[in-house]
Formats: sequence, C-alpha cells, structure tokens
Amino acid sequence: MALTTENAKSTSGSNSRPYAPAPPDAARSEHAQANSLNPSTPIQADLAIPRVPSPARFWCGVGAATALSLPFGWILSYAAALPFFVGAFFFALLGLMIGATAFRVAKAGAPYNKFAVVTGTTVIVLTGCLTTLVKEGRDFPFDTARVVADRTLDLGDRSVQEFQSTVADEVSGYLASHYPPGGTLGYVRWVLAGGEIRKGELTVTQQTIRAPQKGWIWIVRVALSIGLFAFGVGSQTLLLAPKRPKRQPALG
Repeated sequence: MALTTENAKSTSGSNSRPYAPAPPDAARSEHAQANSLNPSTPIQADLAIPRVPSPARFWCGVGAATALSLPFGWILSYAAALPFFVGAFFFALLGLMIGATAFRVAKAGAPYNKFAVVTGTTVIVLTGCLTTLVKEGRDFPFDTARVVADRTLDLGDRSVQEFQSTVADEVSGYLASHYPPGGTLGYVRWVLAGGEIRKGELTVTQQTIRAPQKGWIWIVRVALSIGLFAFGVGSQTLLLAPKRPKRQPALG
C-alpha cells in the first residue's frame, strides 16, 4: 500500500510539469524543412515583370493633336496680324488646348521615351505654325483686294466682286514676278524686303499697298507666336516624358 502511494505521487509529480511549446522560429524552420523535403509542394516565385510603355498610344495622341492643330492654325492666322502682338496670347491658349489633347490620349501609357516626346511635340508645333503661315500668305491677295475696294470710290462698270478678283490676281502676279515663286514664300520675301507695293506698280489701282507688319516687326511677331505656341503645347506633352530623379543631398 505504501508502494502504491509512492508511485502515485511520483506519477502525479511528473504530470504536473507545465507544457513548454516550441519557439515560433523553430516551428517555422521545421515546417520549411518539411516542405523542402516534400516534392509535391508548389514553389511560388515572385517575378516582377517590367511594364514597357507602348509607343502606339503616344503617337495616337500626337496624331490627334496634329489634326486639331490644322483648324486651330487656320484660326490663328486671323489673330496673328492683330496690333501690338495681342494675337500672341491666343497662340499660347490654343497651344495649351492642343497639348492637352495629346496628353489626354497618351496619358495611360506614360512615361515614354524623352526623344519621342520631344519629336512628337515638334511635329505638332510645326504643323500648327506652318498652317498659320501658309494661310496668312495665301489670303494676303484677297485681304488686300478687300481693303483696296473699300478705299476705291469709282469701280467703273465692274461689280465689287469683279474688282476684288482683279486686284487679287494682280497682287498674286506681282509677288510671283518680283518675289518668286510667289504664294506664301513670295509673301514672306516681300514682307522681309519692306512689305510695300508702290503706287503705279498695279494697273488696277493707284493706291500704295503696305503690309500691316513688315521687316523686323514681322520677324519678332512670328518668333513670339511660335515660342508661345510651343510653350502651350510642350507644357502638356512634356509631362509624358520620364521625370528626372531627385538628387539626394550629399552627407557630411
């Protein structure tokens, strides 16, 4: 009976020890070893695939902006000749709208290669500015004809439309003969040379015809218009290029 009591005490003493669980790190290590030994355990690889922007979306934006610059360039040809360079403001405004169109279309695929962004911006700016210049040069004979008709009291037996058509033909012929090849290039040469058709050089009228802006004033106006137009377009399209990494301040 005494032996039985001693065995019970020893047994109860051994069972009363507190349970000490394995450390978490050890448990995870054992689990990882078990998985490494199990060939059926799938291996998960975290591979980050770099996203390569497609240039197609960017050039779609350039195409949309270039198409928009054609009618806007036509409108700007009327604003270009406003006095005191007031029309230069509209070059910046409409350039901003054209650039925003390109940015809106191409934004989802940004950033793009910087050289491509600069090239696309140049295409948009040149298209709009050349449209304005061509429209200005081609319209000059007809604009002059309207001014001459308004200043002429006696049109003879011709109607106003016939008189204006005759004046426009003579002005176009004058530019082609004196400043070949005529057209827009002849108009530019004539403006840079002084922008004046003297009295008697046209048979249909005895008035002296002068360009509203000529010489260095015309050059300044064109340069300012192109600069503001490029600023408006580029302020939007250049946002599609990669951003420059920020320089970390030197320690020490």
